Amino acid sequence: MTADQEDGPNGSSSTADEVDFGATATNEVTQTVTLSADTNYTLSVWAKAASGTPSFRLMINNGTSNVASSDLTPNT
Repeated sequence: MTADQEDGPNGSSSTADEVDFGATATNEVTQTVTLSADTNYTLSVWAKAASGTPSFRLMINNGTSNVASSDLTPNT
């Protein structure tokens, strides 16, 4: 991951990080957060493809199992 390489979703110059996954299908970016019980949360991700039509998935682990989205394809 390389910080501040692309324009961000609000158009700000060089505020978005670049992640190069290469050809390996099992690469990942993770973030661990502490959540409270009985509280609703919203997950937000902004993704832009450098080229082509790569796909990715969002995954949430509840401490016991993983729940993944279907394949998502960002625009270039």
